[in-house]
Amino acid sequence: MKRTAPLLAALLSLSLLLAACGGSPASPTAAATPTTAAVDGYVFVVRGTTVAMNVPAAPVLEKLGAWQSYNEAPSCAYQGMDKTYTYPGFQVVTYTMDEVDYVASVLLQDDTLSTPEGLFIGASLDDMKKAYGDGFTQNLGLYTYAKGKMTLSFLYENGKLAQIEYLAKAS
Repeated sequence: MKRTAPLLAALLSLSLLLAACGGSPASPTAAATPTTAAVDGYVFVVRGTTVAMNVPAAPVLEKLGAWQSYNEAPSCAYQGMDKTYTYPGFQVVTYTMDEVDYVASVLLQDDTLSTPEGLFIGASLDDMKKAYGDGFTQNLGLYTYAKGKMTLSFLYENGKLAQIEYLAKAS
């Protein structure tokens, strides 16, 4: 069942914007092709491509292939543009620093994808706790785990997981 929650999506996107605008730039990781072992944080894996936060975006975007849509807007936290690449079931947002684009966030939007730990849109809160434990912070229906220089957030609506977001931390 494909499910979108426009209001919740707006709230989650607002949290990304506020987090980015409220801090200073995160320092990017030097790895050009991240692996689970080389990254300090949670990663998203899709079609054999590992997507980590704060890594150069070009190699990741090249491996992901053609996107469905593209948007850009001036960044409020960095010099340059924030760029959004939409793929089936997820979006990748990048930021520019020193003329290089880095991965800022990944937003899972429907139940066709899951995290490497097995969580998917529609999962229960108990499923989240089994996969990630109790080390989260909670703000209304938003449950957030922090690890390294990123956060992983799960947005719940009516007891079901509505969105999953990997987000680079502004440091």
